[in-house]
Amino acid sequence: MGTSHRETPLATIERVGPDRVVVRFKPAVRVDAQGIAEIMAVRKALCGSDRVSILTVLPSEVELDMQVMSTDHYRTNDSADQLIAVAVVAEGSMGEMMARLYYAYFPPTFPCEVFTREEEAALWLEKQVRAKA
Repeated sequence: MGTSHRETPLATIERVGPDRVVVRFKPAVRVDAQGIAEIMAVRKALCGSDRVSILTVLPSEVELDMQVMSTDHYRTNDSADQLIAVAVVAEGSMGEMMARLYYAYFPPTFPCEVFTREEEAALWLEKQVRAKA
């Protein structure tokens, strides 16, 4: 698997298993399109052509550049092909609302759910991975 942990200005990206990547946004960062593109590029570099699921954690202190909501980042960054499923854990109500709105506006080509608890998100991802096996 090579290096399993990388940092970007916005997040830590860690490959925690053969089919799981965890993206943890850092508290108090401003999330913009360039930062998302960098995270997706790092994830692709960590995983190559392997099919993976992604657990993304958004702390409540994250600030969202509203331009983020106007772009399908998976399509723009050619980052959806190897995805089994994505679970977003929004630790704040605003993050949860924005994540749900984003995925409603840009429906993904893979299973995707928004959660408020990391444990529930991890269990859901495990079910998605088993269903694709």
